[in-house]
Amino acid sequence: EGFFAAAAAAAQCTPCARNAHTSGKRGATVCISCDASQGEFTDGITECHTCTPSFFLDAMTLQCKPCAAPPATADQKCPVGEFQDGATCACTPCPPGTHAMVKGAVGRCTPCPPGTHQADRGATTCDYCPAGTASNATAALSADVCKPCGYGFFSGQGAPVCSTCPGNRD
Repeated sequence: EGFFAAAAAAAQCTPCARNAHTSGKRGATVCISCDASQGEFTDGITECHTCTPSFFLDAMTLQCKPCAAPPATADQKCPVGEFQDGATCACTPCPPGTHAMVKGAVGRCTPCPPGTHQADRGATTCDYCPAGTASNATAALSADVCKPCGYGFFSGQGAPVCSTCPGNRD
């Protein structure tokens, strides 16, 4: 845990780089990096985390520190559609291609998953690609990424890929 071997028959394991982890898995072949610029940190073993609301990540020490001026809400959490941004701890609308469905997002908003898109700032959800189209893009900014399924293929609303139509039965 926190170590990896990039090649078969390695004589020893290598520790993960600073702010990277193995998801607690033994026998890892790679480490997964956390993005400190997005407020993510790790202890080297568990997955990436963000600080709790009214705290920010000091990118030099990778420690959560209290905000000088926490978000000015009753519970000190940013509202839905916004995130607590960096050391300023200011509530900032989610950029296009992302969303925040719950209060208290810290460091960044959640990217829209494949099969969805969002053109607006401050979104609380992502919009689905219509049925008969699909998109494998993450953090898509418009419905233009939703491409029609070809002949012999179909999809439901919000599909990341088109599926093959079942064959005819006699």
